[in-house]
Amino acid sequence: MGDLIYIYLSESLNLSKSHVAEVVGITSLGSLIGAYLISWVSDRYGNVLALRTSSLLGTLGAFLLGVRSGGVAVIGLLLFYVASSSVISVSRRAAITEFKLGGLILGIVNAVGNLGSVAGSAIAGYLYDLLGISFIESPLHIMAALPLMAFIASLILRGK
Repeated sequence: MGDLIYIYLSESLNLSKSHVAEVVGITSLGSLIGAYLISWVSDRYGNVLALRTSSLLGTLGAFLLGVRSGGVAVIGLLLFYVASSSVISVSRRAAITEFKLGGLILGIVNAVGNLGSVAGSAIAGYLYDLLGISFIESPLHIMAALPLMAFIASLILRGK
């Protein structure tokens, strides 16, 4: 999502570049605190609850980002950032402790994630040039679907 969030907030909410930078900075700081709290939940109550909480926060955040109201979109951005920050550390911990995956597998997952970030930004920027702001709004719904699917998968897998 990274770089496109600046464009999305600027164009959809009519914010200046400096206001967008403030919003992203404040929500990024908030996400650090939120991710710490989710990690605490993971330590105290288990990885599954923490991952489910992150998934639901990500889903809600992505939907709220699609609302063209300043306060609602900022809350959505904060929730999505919290989910993104926390799911990385908690899922890695779960992969090692609960599923006994080794470092090589985690390295591969990290590499694929990094490639996805780079390629995703480049592709999204190109499509934004072609299609405009309407292109950015539809991925917000896809972004909501991904954590929701992760939540549903956690319910199914935990039952087995």
